[in-house]
Amino acid sequence: MLFPPAICCVSWLLHGPLWITVSCGVVWALVSLLSVLMAIFALTLLMHRSVPRQYPVPNLSCVFWFLFLFAGTLIALLTGRVDWAFYVNFGVSPLGTLSRIRPLSFSKALHLLLAAALCLAFAKHAVGIVISFLLLEYLRTLFARPTLREALAKRSTRAQHVARIRDLSDGGKRVTESLLQAECETENWEEALKEWKRHRQGQELRQNDLIWAAKIYLGLERYQEVLRLEGKARRAACAIEPYLAMSHAYLGHHEKALSIAEEAVRLKRPGAEMALGEVYFADNQYASALRWYDTAAQNRRERADALRAVGRALIALGDYREAGVAYEQSIRMTKFVRPEDLRQLAQCLHKTGRANAAAEIELLASKKEEPIM
Repeated sequence: MLFPPAICCVSWLLHGPLWITVSCGVVWALVSLLSVLMAIFALTLLMHRSVPRQYPVPNLSCVFWFLFLFAGTLIALLTGRVDWAFYVNFGVSPLGTLSRIRPLSFSKALHLLLAAALCLAFAKHAVGIVISFLLLEYLRTLFARPTLREALAKRSTRAQHVARIRDLSDGGKRVTESLLQAECETENWEEALKEWKRHRQGQELRQNDLIWAAKIYLGLERYQEVLRLEGKARRAACAIEPYLAMSHAYLGHHEKALSIAEEAVRLKRPGAEMALGEVYFADNQYASALRWYDTAAQNRRERADALRAVGRALIALGDYREAGVAYEQSIRMTKFVRPEDLRQLAQCLHKTGRANAAAEIELLASKKEEPIM
C-alpha cells in the first residue's frame, strides 16, 4: 500500500488541507492495525504449534519484524507523528531485505538506496524530491521483477498444493473436481485414479468422467485404456479427441494421431493445439511441434504447460538459451514448484555457460523435492 501513506506524508509536508492528511492517515492507521492483528494471529498459531504440518510454517523472526513495523507505524500515527510513521514505513521497512535475501539482488539493493535517499529528502523537507522519489518507488514496485529464487521462496511444493485442496474437500472425504485437478496437475496419477474411481462410486460414466478418465490414463501411460474410451465418448458426445491423438502418437500410430489432432483443432476442442504439438514432437518434428506449442501458449489456462513444452522442443532443437527463458516463464506461472522444471532450467543454464546460476537452481530444486502426501 503506497498511495495513502504517500499522500498523507506529502500533504503533511506541504501543510496542505487537514482533511486530506487526516483521511489518508486514518486509512493508513486502519491498514496498520489490521496488519498488527494478523501478525499477532500468526504469532499465536506459531506459539501453540497450530500450523498444519503440510503448510509452510512462517518464520518467527519475520513475524516479529512485521509486528514491529506495523505496530511502530500505528503508534506513530496515533500520536500524530506522521514523520515517524514515514521513517518506519519507507526507511526501516526495506532493511528487512538484508536479513531475508542472500545474496542481495540488484532490485533489492536499488530499493535500499531509494529508501535512504527518500528519507534524507523528507528530513530536509525537499518536497519536490520526495514526490519524485515516491513516484520512482511506485514505478519500481510496478515494474520490478523478483528473482526466481525470491518468486519461489514461498511457493508451495506438490505435497502442500495437494494437501490444501484436500483440506478444502473435507480432508479428502469429498472428491471434488478441484481435488482431481490438483492430483492431475501434480502428476500424482495413481492417486488421481483412486480419487476418480471413488468419485464415480459405480455410476455410469458421464461426460466429465470420460474426460477425467482419458486424462488420467494418458498420464499413467495406459494408452490402450484411453483408446477403449473412444466408443463411449462418441455415444456421450464427449470431446476426448486430444487424448486419443496423443495416445495414438505415443503408440507410434503417427498418421492416425495426426488426423485426429488436426480434426480436433478444426473443431476447436480444448487442448487440441497442445495435442497436435505432442503428435509432432512424438514424430521428432520439433519445429512443427514448437509452432503448435506457441499457439497453445496463447490460451491463458494452458500457458504454463505450453511454455514447458516450448522449452522441451527448444532443447530438442539445440536452442538452450530460449529454452531457459521458456522454462523460467513456466516455472513462474505454475502454482507449485516442479523440481524437474528447475533441473531442466539448470541444464539450460549450464549449456549457456552460467554455471553459478545453474548450481543455485539445482540447490533450490533439491530443497523443494518432496513426496506427495
